[in-house]
Amino acid sequence: MKKILILATISVLLFTGISVGYASSPVSSTALVQLPAPLVAPFKDVKTTDFFAPYVDALKAEGILGGYANGTFKPGSPLNRAEFATALGRSNALMDGKMQNLMTVICDGFKTTDFSNEDAKSKFTALCATGL
Repeated sequence: MKKILILATISVLLFTGISVGYASSPVSSTALVQLPAPLVAPFKDVKTTDFFAPYVDALKAEGILGGYANGTFKPGSPLNRAEFATALGRSNALMDGKMQNLMTVICDGFKTTDFSNEDAKSKFTALCATGL
């Protein structure tokens, strides 16, 4: 459940412009009648009726999420640090590097001793070293 909430929060921040302070723009009448494409389940274990399905679908469409090799998303599983770092890295690329300040705070806040997995530790260290 935490994974879903974190990814939904990232989705809202990315797609509403809140995180980068985009100015509001007027809505035209044509924008009001455009209907979104029908939602297709993006993963085997995400139903179109799940409340989080549109967010997962949008994050997958933008390339921020890819799911697991077996075609699942595992919505009930917690998001680990490596998955979170990957999602942030892809989000940063999508936003043309505007998340650098956020990553500086995250990188400064973690110590490499916080990681029990050596692979995750090395990936996180490399991610912080690049300045994201």
